[in-house]
Amino acid sequence: MTIVPPVLLCAVSYFFMYFVTRATQGDVDLNEAAEQLGVQKRRIYDITNVLEGIGLIEKKSKNNVHWR
Repeated sequence: MTIVPPVLLCAVSYFFMYFVTRATQGDVDLNEAAEQLGVQKRRIYDITNVLEGIGLIEKKSKNNVHWR
């Protein structure tokens, strides 16, 4: 399922959180997330930096994060 690319960062954030909360064991591949959401990986990094800053996710590697 590919989602139509949202324009606003808040919309991308909403769909990313939907994607993360349904991920197997809380692990998310950022390349896959960007592809599924139809956005540039830079937008995904913007979101993950904020979520990491407030302690909701942690980076496992360059392109993988884990939902806490």
